Amino acid sequence: MAEKDLYGVLGVQKNAETNEIRKAFLKLSKIHHPDKGGDPEKFKEIQEAHEVLTDDQKRQVYDMTGSVNGEPNHQNPFQGHGVPFDLGSMFGGMFGGSPFGMPGMHQGQGPRQRMRRPKAPPKVHELPLRLFDYYHGRVFQVKFDRQKFCETCKGEGATSFQSCIPCQGRGIQRQVIQMGPISMVNEGPCGECQGQGKRPTAPCSGCSGSKFKNQEKSLEVRIKPGMKPGEVLVFPNECSDDHNYDEPGDVHFLLQEASGDEGWIRKGDDLETNITISFVESLLGCSKQLKGHPGYTDGLTLTIPPVSLNLEVLKMMEKGMIRKDGTLGVLFCKIQVIVEGKDRDVVMRNQPLLEAIFNSGSKGQEQTPKDS
Repeated sequence: MAEKDLYGVLGVQKNAETNEIRKAFLKLSKIHHPDKGGDPEKFKEIQEAHEVLTDDQKRQVYDMTGSVNGEPNHQNPFQGHGVPFDLGSMFGGMFGGSPFGMPGMHQGQGPRQRMRRPKAPPKVHELPLRLFDYYHGRVFQVKFDRQKFCETCKGEGATSFQSCIPCQGRGIQRQVIQMGPISMVNEGPCGECQGQGKRPTAPCSGCSGSKFKNQEKSLEVRIKPGMKPGEVLVFPNECSDDHNYDEPGDVHFLLQEASGDEGWIRKGDDLETNITISFVESLLGCSKQLKGHPGYTDGLTLTIPPVSLNLEVLKMMEKGMIRKDGTLGVLFCKIQVIVEGKDRDVVMRNQPLLEAIFNSGSKGQEQTPKDS
């Protein structure tokens, strides 16, 4: 079986940066996470790709070998040559384990151990924030319910057990299949004990045999001034416990833009906005109050110089968004000049006077050639 294309699973190029890989993972997580109705198997593929490609060492091995484990894929050399059974499974059954030490096969006589992955997938929460929150910072208390292993029984669901009779405590059951002169032994998890090799005799009084206790958890989500949409706050191991994983997953808070800042656009550490002025104000200059700036609750005073043109952009240093080091970006304000009917009437009535003023001004700037 060929290895999966981990880059293809996340939809990124092979030269993608780690941050790009993380963003792709978070985007796909919102679609395929089981809690959001996604396919659990598809999500496992996405998580596996994320785990490998965000670990520099694992990624290097994968790029060199094309394998997640860093080894060539083991395939049955007899496949396609008329042998109707898996030799590894056959010999593994005969000798109580794989003589070749192939991964994932049961060896020895103890209970069959469930394959556990090291860490559960993260739970991603979107956190929409307005410019004011990014500018000044904010602290949230987020409460949610989670399941943790019962402390009384350590997640076993019982305080005492007895050996499973059908599998004799091995956790596996064997079935002999006769194919002519060849006997094959097929192994599989015991259905009575689910491969554990033991059955509970006294349910845990702490969890009534459910293995879990409900717990209310509160997290302090601290937004620092200067943070940006797209950043992720990570709270390690704060998800529910899961028997399929050695560690619970992390809780991720993905920062996003909230509505309510109409007229203001953030570009990195800078801000962009528009201001509308009249024809007269564009000629003579004026002062305007910009409402909605996250750093100025009462409005920011903008001085528009005389003879300002339509679509001209005014640049105000240190009036943009705050950075993490406390410095400020730039504010860019685009001027939009509106010519109203009364302004047009004034110009038409005083056209001769305006022509005289502008003509005299242009003549005053003419230079008389000097005699040679």
